[in-house]
Amino acid sequence: FSYGQGFRAPQLFDEDLHVDIAGGEQIIAARDPNLEEEKSHSFSASMDWYKRVGAVELNFMIEGFYTRLLHPFASVSKEQPDGTIIKTTINESGAKVYGTNIEARLAYSDLLDLQMGVTLQKSRYDKERKWSDDENDDVEATKKMMRNPDVYGYFVANITPVSRFSLNLSGNYTGHMLIPHEANVTLDGVEIPNSTEKVRTFFSMNFKASYAIPLYKGSTMELSAGVQNIFNAYQKDFDKGPGRASSYVYGPSLPRSYFASAKISF
Repeated sequence: FSYGQGFRAPQLFDEDLHVDIAGGEQIIAARDPNLEEEKSHSFSASMDWYKRVGAVELNFMIEGFYTRLLHPFASVSKEQPDGTIIKTTINESGAKVYGTNIEARLAYSDLLDLQMGVTLQKSRYDKERKWSDDENDDVEATKKMMRNPDVYGYFVANITPVSRFSLNLSGNYTGHMLIPHEANVTLDGVEIPNSTEKVRTFFSMNFKASYAIPLYKGSTMELSAGVQNIFNAYQKDFDKGPGRASSYVYGPSLPRSYFASAKISF
């Protein structure tokens, strides 16, 4: 069992200073003059189970967590008469993040090492809120936090069939989540108001094969090749044209890609 307490000072962070674009207009970050620090109280409890059966090692872990946020930071966007969009950081009344994390591991000698985990999580404000204050927006008030899925998970499998040769297979799953979609202008000149999009789930899988070649006096050269995002789980609805919303990005950062590398270790 553990408890932790933390806070964030009322300031703009580096990532807030980048100027985004939506509908051809600048989005300028600002903060409420009465912005207070964000405080948190976190509780967690976990249980581990270990078992060895011959050459097989098993491990199972379950954890519960609860975080209470006081005066959490949130942002609200509002268009000004000159077309500029001001995104203001404000305090909400409160929020909570809670859920369960489950992890399991199986190892068989030097041949196989498999690890996987899943997290079931709720991220909710105490009161329903809108991230946009525009009069003509298409944003509904909700308690759900933006960009926070209720389910996500992973797995990693390392296989060493022979000495110096290894295979790695890994994957990441991200559940449905809400994404703020700021106003934009399509290639046809149609104005699209602010809206909240419920995006689909993503499962990104990666594969890598490696071979280590002994060199001189203990040094080795590792040759690797593989594929990232095998199933090309990638955002399909990017805004296009000069009036696009540059902040409307979600999901895996890269489409399917291939790679090869060489690394020398001394």
